[in-house]
Amino acid sequence: VDNDTYLTTESYDVCLRATATWIRAVDLAMGTERTSMALTRPPGHHATKTLSNGFCLFNFCAAAVIHAMQKYPNIKVSVLDWDVHYGQGVADILQNFPNARYVSIHQLHAFPYMGEKYAIFGQYQNIMTIPII
Repeated sequence: VDNDTYLTTESYDVCLRATATWIRAVDLAMGTERTSMALTRPPGHHATKTLSNGFCLFNFCAAAVIHAMQKYPNIKVSVLDWDVHYGQGVADILQNFPNARYVSIHQLHAFPYMGEKYAIFGQYQNIMTIPII
């Protein structure tokens, strides 16, 4: 955990519930509901495979995408992350999944000070960064 991210005695339980909310939203959208939304804060997009940072302990988005691809093996998932900050955690986790695509539109020169130029990368060329001024 970085110096900006704090923990409380309830953090783990809250993160498990938030992750479950995103996974439930995937299942609802893939089922009879066809649409759903998971409203959680923070979004988790800064948490990488090995580091909780940027106030994000778990990466709810990446967990939901991986759940979708495991439960629905023929699915392709695209994530559009339009936020002030680049979600380097989602990119870190999804870059090795051929059926996942991550596009981040974010402010230039903002935390985490990555994704500072337009780029397409990842093992499957499935990660796109689009910084804006």
